[in-house]
Amino acid sequence: MRLLSTDLSPFASRVRAQIYEKSLPVRIERPDPPLRSEAFKAKFVLGQIPVLILEDGRAIAESWVILNYLEDLFPEPPLRPRDPLACAEMGLLQAAADHHIRPSLGPLFVALFTKKTPDNLTVLLDDLKLQFTKLDRLFAECLPGSRRQLHLGDLALAPTFQFAITVPAAFGMTDPLKDLPRVAAWWDWVRHQNSVAKVLGEIEQAQHSMAKS
Repeated sequence: MRLLSTDLSPFASRVRAQIYEKSLPVRIERPDPPLRSEAFKAKFVLGQIPVLILEDGRAIAESWVILNYLEDLFPEPPLRPRDPLACAEMGLLQAAADHHIRPSLGPLFVALFTKKTPDNLTVLLDDLKLQFTKLDRLFAECLPGSRRQLHLGDLALAPTFQFAITVPAAFGMTDPLKDLPRVAAWWDWVRHQNSVAKVLGEIEQAQHSMAKS
């Protein structure tokens, strides 16, 4: 199997973290044809990464779908809780990344990439702070990471959170985890997990390369 991925994609990064954590027999490759090209869009229905290409040539898109497919295919070591409530909490972290943090983070990332300050910068930063506060409240209801095993929700949230910390800093948002002890504790725990640390390092290197270009 092959995973089409780039280091600047938080969605592809979460799948790479799973591959690293479970030592899966999946080759990680850059998109070919190039991402966003008409040839790529013609070849892959959704026109986005990550894409998991199976041995028979069929392709699976959407990171959360890929994560769960690989988890079904390679259940050991487990990255999906067996307890229904714990599994629901896992899904909440993925939802926090994709449906709450990303809408405000996305325009900031584009602004950083294009070097253009968005007109609604204050609104975007304020909303991102609100999402951090909501996440802190969510962690108050979930079992702390340090008292459970790493799961797919952590892998889904961690790359997005890396961007949510570093990208707004370029627009003057500093110390975003101040007065958010539960989020800060989770972040300190998850970013020191070996597979997550490797992915975050790849993201950081890609960010440095982007800044120089």
